[in-house]
Amino acid sequence: LYKETDSIYTKYAATHGISTTTLCVLYSLYTAETPCTQTQLVEDWGIPMQTINSCLKALEKSKSVRLDFMEGSRKNKQICLTQQGEKMAGKIIAPIVCAENEAFEALTTEEQQSLLRITQKHNALLKKFLLE
Repeated sequence: LYKETDSIYTKYAATHGISTTTLCVLYSLYTAETPCTQTQLVEDWGIPMQTINSCLKALEKSKSVRLDFMEGSRKNKQICLTQQGEKMAGKIIAPIVCAENEAFEALTTEEQQSLLRITQKHNALLKKFLLE
């Protein structure tokens, strides 16, 4: 099922002419309440640092993101969508967020609770068996 879900997002990205990595980065930046760091993106998505870095360079070149030094730091940078990036993410990411919410809300309350409970348990078990 996870592969099927991943495939949906991959196909969606392709219809917009972007990579799945770019979709993930834009999703994080668009939905985040505060600017993200490259390390956060790597940890959130499990995508290699080099891949995230290449994606950010391309987004920066297209003037969709900018990297600013974090307050009080001369090394760490935060990633922010530019006005052009906000517009791009609004066209690509906003429909995803809407579809995710609509799909979840189409479930009954009991189904929503079951989905969350079972997914959390499944992830905890995977973590236990694979990472501990």
